[in-house]
Amino acid sequence: AINNIVIGGQNLFENSANIAVDNTTNEHGYFASIEHVMDKLEVGDEITISFDVKQLDGGGNGQFIQCYASNRRNTKSFPAKAFYNIGTAWKRLSFTTTVISATPTGAANTWIEFYSLYHTADYWHVKNLKIERGNQATDWSAAPEDIQEKIEAAAQAKADLAEVQAK
Repeated sequence: AINNIVIGGQNLFENSANIAVDNTTNEHGYFASIEHVMDKLEVGDEITISFDVKQLDGGGNGQFIQCYASNRRNTKSFPAKAFYNIGTAWKRLSFTTTVISATPTGAANTWIEFYSLYHTADYWHVKNLKIERGNQATDWSAAPEDIQEKIEAAAQAKADLAEVQAK
């Protein structure tokens, strides 16, 4: 680390290219399970969470969104982070936090969640979630597991094509 800057770069959140949430009728949304991410982390790890967001001009004031872990069955979590003055254009937001010990509150998966103030009509879209080790956000990238899946799918497609052509 130079000047205490730690860059992880690797997205720990798998399948992020295929998950987006468009909340057009509710100020609260469950984005996705992060159990697989929390399994890769230890209490005390410093992580950076980044995502693209815009709020709709649906009658709300576009001023607030909060991100947090729902912490249901996991023994690890992270504190909530609020963002203000979101606006209606896409923007990339990020925050750095530390994984903390938590007491499970139920049997369901722990989710990363986003919400604005209830009863404000501050509806929003979120996409391109990235959770990475370190304290500097880097550009969105797919998780290594996602890239490996694409490589394997391409190899299978090539093998299938070769088999068809051989007949």
